[in-house]
Amino acid sequence: MPACTSARTGSSARAPRVLAALLTAVLALLAGALSLAAAGPASAATCLTCGDGGDPAPRPTTTRPTSPVPTPSPTASAAPALQPILTRGPQTDWIDGDSDQVMTTSVTWVRSTGTFTATTRITNHAYASGFTGGVVVLAVDAAGRTVGSTQPQQWGVDCNAFYCSGPTDRTLAWSGQLTGVPATAASLTIVQWHWGKNRFLGDFAAITDRLRTAVVGGEMTAQVVALFH
Repeated sequence: MPACTSARTGSSARAPRVLAALLTAVLALLAGALSLAAAGPASAATCLTCGDGGDPAPRPTTTRPTSPVPTPSPTASAAPALQPILTRGPQTDWIDGDSDQVMTTSVTWVRSTGTFTATTRITNHAYASGFTGGVVVLAVDAAGRTVGSTQPQQWGVDCNAFYCSGPTDRTLAWSGQLTGVPATAASLTIVQWHWGKNRFLGDFAAITDRLRTAVVGGEMTAQVVALFH
């Protein structure tokens, strides 16, 4: 009997501890459930931005329309600078297509003074007849218009036969001022031609007047050159 009483006493002593442990476990489970319930909405909100693997899904990118790059307007090209000194030649012409009659001219014009210097060589290889040639220098602007000129020059050479006593080869230097308005001149043009039929002063004056009219009117240089051929 004493042994049974001792066993009952031990069981009665352990009962409160078991109940306390069970109560603690139940409270822990309730606390865990409450914690999961509180975390549920946040997890759901987080899933709205999650991909299939739970990682945050990339945000869609938007491309802003770019304004077109303005095309620069073309700028007018600057006019070429006018050279202070213009030169031309030596220019050799076989007059009237005849290799027996040759003229060669070189010319230099200084813009600051308006003065030109030129040299012309006139040669005749024909045996029986002499030759008279003319030369003029034209000042031409960038548009091809005649804006100035020298005075026409005229010289002759003799034939090579025994009865001809004059020179058959002459080199002449000549100079002066360009007439017209040569300030805009961009280049020079040399014109040489057979002037044998224009020996009289009246013909010389007519050519000079026609040349002056062409310069003042700014005629195209090709038209002026045609006057002498």
